[in-house]
Amino acid sequence: MTDRTIAAKLSSWRRVASPEVASYLAMQQQLSESQWYSPADLAGREAAALQSLTYHAGQEVPYYAEQFKKLDIADVRKFNVDLWESLPVLSRAALRDLGPLLHARHYPGSFGNSGFSTSGGSTGVPVRVKKTDFDGFFWNVMGQREALWHFDRLDGVVANLRGIGSELYTTLYSDPRTKRVSKGIVIEGWGAPLRLLWQTGPMGLMQPGADHQALVEFLTTLNPHHILIRPSGLRLLLHYIKAQNIRLPRLATVWTISETVTDDLRELCQSVLGAELISNYSAAEIGIIALQCPSHGGYHVMSETVKVEILDAENRPCGKGEIGRVVVTSLTNRAMPLIRYAIGDEAEVGGPCPCGRGLMRLERIVGRTENYLVRPDKSRMRFDISHYRIAALEFVLEFQVVQTDYDRLTLKVVPALTIGPNEIDILKNLINRNFGKWFTTDVVVVEALPRTASGKLLPFVSELPDQRSVKP
Repeated sequence: MTDRTIAAKLSSWRRVASPEVASYLAMQQQLSESQWYSPADLAGREAAALQSLTYHAGQEVPYYAEQFKKLDIADVRKFNVDLWESLPVLSRAALRDLGPLLHARHYPGSFGNSGFSTSGGSTGVPVRVKKTDFDGFFWNVMGQREALWHFDRLDGVVANLRGIGSELYTTLYSDPRTKRVSKGIVIEGWGAPLRLLWQTGPMGLMQPGADHQALVEFLTTLNPHHILIRPSGLRLLLHYIKAQNIRLPRLATVWTISETVTDDLRELCQSVLGAELISNYSAAEIGIIALQCPSHGGYHVMSETVKVEILDAENRPCGKGEIGRVVVTSLTNRAMPLIRYAIGDEAEVGGPCPCGRGLMRLERIVGRTENYLVRPDKSRMRFDISHYRIAALEFVLEFQVVQTDYDRLTLKVVPALTIGPNEIDILKNLINRNFGKWFTTDVVVVEALPRTASGKLLPFVSELPDQRSVKP
């Protein structure tokens, strides 16, 4: 996608009238240029942003003032980016425990009001982060950039199957302007962040928990151009649609959020619906971290607002093709600066993108850092679902691997078709090819798998006791 294409969209898409529009348009114009900067140019701009951030943190944030003192950095204004790697990596547990020690005593008034954002806690360590209006502005900006990258038009119909807060849904349901369609509702506009800048088509909403027959009735009545859904819910829906031979003739894209997207799910979506699957990488603590490339595979880091490092077990930078911990630094948060924050995910480093963008590229988001099996000798090995392709089996709707002991696994499977002895053997053989040297695997067929409080399906769960002695 060229600057000319984005410029055409910015000028032709119908804009709304509000005082915010000029700010958003100006930022999109700037981003349309900065995405093509060279990696060296982006690195120079990032260094300047980091120097400003660390100066503010050293002056206003108790925790960082103490860290800089320990590092014997006399003048934070002269903070040398070469010393960056000497700063400690901030874990989720440390973020939770430090709390107010990470809050800035003061921050520039131009950043707006502050409030708290809470993560879903799928790692078992929920956290609260203080953020400002400035952070919210850039979350919207990057959401608008995603639309510019992936949408050709905004007047289509969106089906939101992810759901919204129950109180908001109740309010919308009782609004006389809301239409009721097949156990769901249809409202005007796609919502933020796009409605802040452009006029869009309608959005259908159905809350999670509806059965697949109701979902399909809603979708066929709505006949959407786009669907928004969690990956685990999409997989279940695709199997049902395939079995029922359902067609959605206008559907162009399926947008997923919150969970890891595997290659086999992309292939299944294209095969069953003829639609492209689009995903991004975001976190409540940080904002939008990376967007899927509009013309090639992988994800481009939003380098204008976030610094991303992929580090190995020794906190050394990973190279192309290597998998490591995702460590992020928000360049926009002055109320509670998060510097070198280990967000709890792993990703694979990508090389330069053929599209020509200079933005850092991640080949894929692998999953949570907790997705490790612990062998009997207490050493760890990665459980990477994209390699073992359990979900690609047609008789599997959903699965979850549970480590119940240092030498034992349980594979829980929700069946799409009848699972008999032959299918059990296929599953055991697949697991044993990768893990049989260390683990005995039991296969258990279940009706459903539990979700986290935020609605996520975890592909791997460990029931082992305290793992502080586990070797990396």
